[in-house]
Amino acid sequence: MTTTSGTDQISNFQIRPDLKDMSRGSVVKEIIRSTLNEKLGGFVYSAEAADKLTQEIVDALRNRLVEMGLPRYKYTVSIVLEEQRGEGMAVLARCLWDSDTDNYASAVFLA
Repeated sequence: MTTTSGTDQISNFQIRPDLKDMSRGSVVKEIIRSTLNEKLGGFVYSAEAADKLTQEIVDALRNRLVEMGLPRYKYTVSIVLEEQRGEGMAVLARCLWDSDTDNYASAVFLA
């Protein structure tokens, strides 16, 4: 009978994805663009509709990213939807970042 020590189990635990499973920024960016075009094409801004539409976009993006099947990834999807009235806007986000494995993709949709 062979037993496995706790040390062996810990040494086999993998925190990072394999290099072959690394996030593909250009693919993700295209997913974002196509989803924004699909959901926002023809949309006329209204504050009441914006809340619901924002959640629909987040859900659609998250589902499409999960369908890519990349193991050991956590996705954070952030949407800012506002009426274009000529003002400027700044958005700040902070996160813990692993430059070897973490990646991001973003897109802007203007109607």
